[in-house]
Amino acid sequence: MTPETPEFVTELLTAEHELDGFDSGEEETDTWLRRNALRAQQQGSARTRVLTRRGDRRVLGYYAISPHDTYREDVPKSAAGGLRIVPGYLVAQLAVDRSLQGQGIGGELLLDALITIAAAAHTVGGQLVVVDAVAEGAVAFYERYGFI
Repeated sequence: MTPETPEFVTELLTAEHELDGFDSGEEETDTWLRRNALRAQQQGSARTRVLTRRGDRRVLGYYAISPHDTYREDVPKSAAGGLRIVPGYLVAQLAVDRSLQGQGIGGELLLDALITIAAAAHTVGGQLVVVDAVAEGAVAFYERYGFI
């Protein structure tokens, strides 16, 4: 028995990926992907992973993560662990193309982001994940997965 090849893959954003057709329905998020994602990656301030169909360069979803510090007073006391500044990671962007919305792809991308963050935290530390929900729908999305 051979394992099935997944239809979708996530990989680090490169200049070869096709970004122009990406449409999540949130202009700010789409513009960030096209104008800022690669530059942020080259500068070392964030890493963007993109979702594509295997063998295709057209981006169908993405997330961006970066290191992030949060002040103790901005988190529940139990999350601070006695630290004044709590090290962690920011899920700065997460979006899915309209053509795939409503199919659970956003949740899969969030899981992929959390696995990436867990691997980084295991290597270099960090104990908190922060999200930047730019739209009301995004707030509800993250709350469904236990974010506060």
